[in-house]
Amino acid sequence: YNYITTTLIISSFGKMLLILMVIWDYTELEHSWHLVNFIVLTSNIEALSVFLDTGYLSTTLVILFGLACRIVMQIAFANITGDSTLVTVASM
Repeated sequence: YNYITTTLIISSFGKMLLILMVIWDYTELEHSWHLVNFIVLTSNIEALSVFLDTGYLSTTLVILFGLACRIVMQIAFANITGDSTLVTVASM
């Protein structure tokens, strides 16, 4: 599990692209966040596919399952706490 965690951390360095958002116009902030998330998602799929020596389909299904679990837990936490702003954050 240690190697899988290291692989995911290294492949998530695409989030450093958020630094470029300082240069971009703030009206494009929402679109750039989706772009960064897409880049990180594809990097994670590629890294796990290479590390686990599996096909892209099975790796994508594993990552999408993890993403779905994260979103469900964020929405559940938002419903428990009654904070509606967390629901919008969960949709990102």
